[in-house]
This record gives sequence, C-alpha cells and structure tokens, in this order.
Amino acid sequence: MAPLPVLVGVFLVLGFGEFVQGMLNAPEQEVGFVVGRGLGQALGSVLGLVISTLIAGCGVYLYYRSRRRDTTFVGALLSWPVVVIATCIALLSLSLSG
Repeated sequence: MAPLPVLVGVFLVLGFGEFVQGMLNAPEQEVGFVVGRGLGQALGSVLGLVISTLIAGCGVYLYYRSRRRDTTFVGALLSWPVVVIATCIALLSLSLSG
C-alpha cells in the first residue's frame, strides 16, 4: 500500500475526531455556532498536523539526502517514516484534546 492514501486517511480521521470534539465541547447555543466551532477546531488541528508533517518531511529528507543523493523532497515527504510520525502526532493530539 502506498503511503499517500494512509497519510490522507490520518488527516481525515484527525479532522473528523476534532470536529466531533469541538461540537461536543461547544456551549449549548444554536446549531450554527456548534458546527462552526467544530469546523474551526478541526481545521486548526489539521493545519497543525500538516505543518508538523512538513517539518517531519524535512527531517526525513535531510536524512535520506545524506544517505542517497537521488532523493527528492516529495519522495521523502510521502515515505513511511513521515506517515508514522504524522500518525503518532495525530494520536497524541486526539488523546490530549479529549
């Protein structure tokens, strides 16, 4: 299995989890506010995970680059080590925000 669908799945699961938590933690008000709070929390968490994934991708790229000269940044970003790091960050984020 390719790493890209797994990485996209991690982003979707984190986004959905944060969306639900944001809706559950919103004060009792109208539906639009509750959904908006859920969307805001989900987008913030996914954006943080994207930035963390890019930072992890830079580290993996530099590591791969020191070993093999033909490595590209996109190749390193879509590698299994980055997927594992992003998954760990997503799980940590969900466990700490719950």
